[in-house]
Amino acid sequence: EYLGKGYGREAVSLLLDFAFRLRNMRRVWLTVNADNERAIRSYKGLGFVEEGRLREHVWQDGAYHDWVYMGLMRTEWEAR
Repeated sequence: EYLGKGYGREAVSLLLDFAFRLRNMRRVWLTVNADNERAIRSYKGLGFVEEGRLREHVWQDGAYHDWVYMGLMRTEWEAR
């Protein structure tokens, strides 16, 4: 019912504003399951860049899965 409505993206956007403007962080990074294409697309839409990949990092549902590291710099957030 709530998927695809932009609520998650808006929540992450508010957290990024808090991190960069109020906490004066220089960068924010995250990890995400490489199979979660919807999340990766959403993070890229917010300006995150794929910085690395941990191959076969997590055993889940009977198989190994890659994890993707993504990062966003304050300067990138402010320039958007």
